[in-house]
This record gives sequence, C-alpha cells and structure tokens, in this order.
Amino acid sequence: MSDLLSPNKRILLVDDNPSIHEDFKRVLWRDNSKARDLDADAAALFGYNEEVDDDSDEVPFELDSALQGEEALDKVKAACEAGNPYAVAFVDMRMPPGWDGLKTIEEIWRVDSNIQIVICTAYSDRSWKEIQRSLTERDRWLVVKKPFDQIEVVQLAHALTNKWDLKKAADLRMEGLEQIVASRTEQLTAALQTNSDFLNHVSHEMLTPMNGIFGYLDLLSEPNPESEKIEYVSEARECSEQLLRLVNRVLAYNEAGSDEVNPVNIAVELNAWLEGVLDEDLRKSAAERKLSLEIDIDPAIRNQYHLPANVVEKVLLLLLENSIKFTRAGVVEISVQPSGKDPSNLFFKVSDTGTGLTPEQVELVKIPFTQIDSSLTRSNDGIGIGLPLARRLLKVIGSSLELESLENEGTCASFHVTSVLGEKI
Repeated sequence: MSDLLSPNKRILLVDDNPSIHEDFKRVLWRDNSKARDLDADAAALFGYNEEVDDDSDEVPFELDSALQGEEALDKVKAACEAGNPYAVAFVDMRMPPGWDGLKTIEEIWRVDSNIQIVICTAYSDRSWKEIQRSLTERDRWLVVKKPFDQIEVVQLAHALTNKWDLKKAADLRMEGLEQIVASRTEQLTAALQTNSDFLNHVSHEMLTPMNGIFGYLDLLSEPNPESEKIEYVSEARECSEQLLRLVNRVLAYNEAGSDEVNPVNIAVELNAWLEGVLDEDLRKSAAERKLSLEIDIDPAIRNQYHLPANVVEKVLLLLLENSIKFTRAGVVEISVQPSGKDPSNLFFKVSDTGTGLTPEQVELVKIPFTQIDSSLTRSNDGIGIGLPLARRLLKVIGSSLELESLENEGTCASFHVTSVLGEKI
C-alpha cells in the first residue's frame, strides 16, 4: 500500500501497439540512462530527438502497460485493491479488436473515478461532441493528437500526477473535517442528552419536597390541634431545606463548570481547619446514624499549609455528605498523608464503612446525575450530583477524584492537592 502523503507517479499506458509503450517509457523513465538515447522510432513518433533534462530530485514515474481495454480495467482493479492506484492513464482511442478508448475510460472510471485520463488519438474516428457526451466529467480528461512531442508528454505526466496528488490531499482534508464534525456532533448530542437527563431527574427530585411543602400548608389551613400544626410546620421546614439543598447543588454544579470558581489560597492549620470542616450539620447527620466522624493526619505532615481551602473544603463536604448518606454503621474518616516526595503536596482521603459499590457501580457513578439504585434514591434525598460536582471542583485546582470501593465493605474517595508548606507550629 502506498503512503498517502507520498507523490503518486503511477501511470498506466493503454495502447494496442507495443512499440508505443516503449516510446513512452523512453520519455518518462527519466531516471533510466537509456531514456536519453531516443531511437529513430521515437523521433518519428514524437517529432523530436532532443533529450529531456535529468533532475535527480524528481520522483521517477512508475509505468505499467496494457494492450487492450479489458486488460487495463483488470490492472486498475488490482491497483485499487492493493491500495496503490494509478494517478494517470494514457489511453489510445483505437484498440481493435477490443474496447475503444471511450469504452475503456468509462469502465475504468466505474472502478476508480479519481484517475486522470489523457486520450491519445491520431484519427477523427470520434467527434469532439461525441467525446464530450460520453465523458461528462470534463475536469478529469483531455485529448492530445498524435504525433506529439516528448515535452508535451512529460508536461502532461507531471501536471496530471500533481493534480491527482492535490485532489487526494483535498479529499483527505475534507474527510478529516467530516470526522471532526461527526465527532463534535456526537459530543453535542451526548451533552444534550446529559442535560435532558439532568433536567428530568432534577424536576422529579424537586417535586418531591415541593409537593410536601404544599401538602403541609394545606394541612395547616385546616382546623387541627396546635400540636399537629407545630409538627406540620416542622415537616414543611424540612422539605424546604431539602429543596434548598437541591437548588444550591444545581447552582454549584453550573458555577463549577463555567469557570466562576476562583481558588483562594489561604494559610490553614490542618487539624483545626479539618475540625471546622466537620460542621454542625455533618455531626448531626452522623449522630442520627450513630456514626463516628474521625480525623487522621499523618505525623510526617506539618500543621500549617497554604492551600486552595475554599475548593478543598467544598470537595470534602460533598464526599463526607455522600459517605454519611450511605453508611449505616461504623466510621467516616478524613485522612491526610504526604503526596509523593514533595512534603508540600497533600493526599486527602474520605473513607467509610458503608454499603460500598461493585466494580460496575463504580464505573456507573462516573456518569453525572446517575443513581445506583432506585431504592437508594427513595431512602436518600439527592440528585446524584455530589461526585460530579466534586470532580468539577477538583479540575479547577488541577486535581482529580479517585474512587475505590468494595461491596458491603465501604468506599474510599481520594484526591491530591498542591499546596505551599507553611511554618511548622
């Protein structure tokens, strides 16, 4: 198979007279020293016996011969199947007893429409109008009258092989552009589908607390004991808070994907800062499930660092909320270890003793807004946006989220943070 970027100098000579083939070879095989010695027959055919100047930098023509149209067609087929097509064919108009030139060209173009054609004729056996009617692709052929000179043959060979190369390059470029368009279209379609799934899912999840709010408001409008009204207000407030959390998550996700999140590097004392990350809401949620919230900082780590605390804190909160939500008993822990040889780089990890995930589910949760199990959805509020949001936030600081999990044993979510080492306290 030929290199698509290499010049194609393959020429097919189609003529029923073997001596004509030899004459073409003497002219076009310029790298052959014998091409300099034009014999008397060549002089009689082309009208000149001047030598063609040699140019060692030129890629030599590769010539092939066919004595009849049917043979030429077979060779064109074989060349195309081998991925090494001809660029140009010089085709004689008269080739008894087989196909004439027009029939040969028509059959060749059915196999390879890119081949450039030179019609060689010494007689007016086909009129100009007849040739035009038969060969409608007028940019792919031309006619030369016999006898013609060597300069004309060489110029035609160079011009048409170069034309073939340019057309091939243009076709490849167009094919590349079409592939880019197809790829972008596929990406856009996938993005639109993701957005559609997101809107459908968010709408469903938001309707649940919203319906709860309206339901309790209706109950409050009815004559009920004061104790029941207090309970209804409490339930309505809980539904409102749930709805607010959902709205805030959606806004945060969109903000993280629109380059509106600006990491702010501040000095933190890791131990005290992590204690603050475990805010009242997290501790309350963990206490309701009788979970232990723990912090484990490697002794090799210093206490003070400058790091993008606003982003890291949001990520830790998302991971902690997720762990608490799916852990029925045991421990949820934040651990910090050195990351690599640079002591300023930190490795954060949030692990739990929760339900865990199968390998298939680990892959599934990489898809935004995906819920692992509808039963989990019913028992845990949310829209499957926590992990995708954490990934978006980490991307802002040049990090990424790694997830490891074992079914019924727990899950570990981790990420690296590049920080600036502060003074040891």
